[in-house]
Amino acid sequence: MSLKLNSTPMAAIAKSSNG
Repeated sequence: MSLKLNSTPMAAIAKSSNG
């Protein structure tokens, strides 16, 4: 998953925090 969100790691973190 990290590889897929490599371009936008911040977005992934934000999404994870949001739920």
